[in-house]
Amino acid sequence: MASLEFLATELLLNIVQYVETPEEFTTVDGSKEQPSLKNLSSTCRRLRAVCFPFLFRSVKLPLEKGHTCKSIEELRSFILNNALEKTIESIGLAMGSQWNEGKVGLELKKFLWEISVKSLSIRQYRTHHTLREKSARWPYFLATLERLRLEEVDDDNDLKILLLKQCPIRLLHVNDGNFRSLYEEDDKYFLGRAESGPGITSFKPSAFPNLTTVVYHAAWPPYNRFDGFLEFVSKLPAIKVLEVKLMGDEDLELDLKRKSYKLPPDAIRFIEVVSAYQILAWRVGTIDSLQRLVIRDHRIPYHGETDPPQSFAEGPVGTYQRQNDTRTQ
Repeated sequence: MASLEFLATELLLNIVQYVETPEEFTTVDGSKEQPSLKNLSSTCRRLRAVCFPFLFRSVKLPLEKGHTCKSIEELRSFILNNALEKTIESIGLAMGSQWNEGKVGLELKKFLWEISVKSLSIRQYRTHHTLREKSARWPYFLATLERLRLEEVDDDNDLKILLLKQCPIRLLHVNDGNFRSLYEEDDKYFLGRAESGPGITSFKPSAFPNLTTVVYHAAWPPYNRFDGFLEFVSKLPAIKVLEVKLMGDEDLELDLKRKSYKLPPDAIRFIEVVSAYQILAWRVGTIDSLQRLVIRDHRIPYHGETDPPQSFAEGPVGTYQRQNDTRTQ
């Protein structure tokens, strides 16, 4: 049997692109384990040459106060020197506090425009803040951007810097974080304004004319915060699919039957989740364009605790289809 390195280049190219599936979104805080494709590229010079472009379909860019321009320029030079402009599919931005000191937001937007980014992840923890920049008239419209993932991004300054005036994304994924500390002991607190929504909700929904799929994942978010997000979603002109997860997999160990004088935190949190799902059931019924609702929680409140959306019928567990569709098909 011939060794892998001796196969024809065309065949090798077909093989290596399936060794590692490209990420839909770059995970900023991903696993530190060596990717299998990188291991393969380290075996010999020929395989490194074949694998090299595929290693950079997904890249990360840390942006720290006082170092943003240098980080952008270093990555830009690497991309140009290795002819990777058409290779990068997804980029993740890890934004530190005041990353744009010196008003360098335009430089970041220009860089994303140069590489024609299709998938963008932004992570900025709630304790961090961005300096506001007047960006409404900036050039370099991100016309190729198809997917946007936001991780704990409450501040809207980052988003306005990159997305104004109009954003062509079709998929929005909001990872809103964990709000468990709101329900724990009195000396614990949530860092930030829990009742205010994710930064994306400060935009006019009309700024996203192509947005058809919205994903919202969080762990025990306050129902007022979730309702504010749903109000934004309900006004999106093209929304068709909404995916929701409100317990962050913590429902796998959910215990609501413990007997004590005081309700356990699990029960208090779950009452809020039920309220959020009641709001969701009402909201989705008012969104005429919405066709599909997906629930990712393991314990679905629509199975006993509260009524499901009246205009939707459940198919596979956790998947609800608008009933009007089934009648017209």
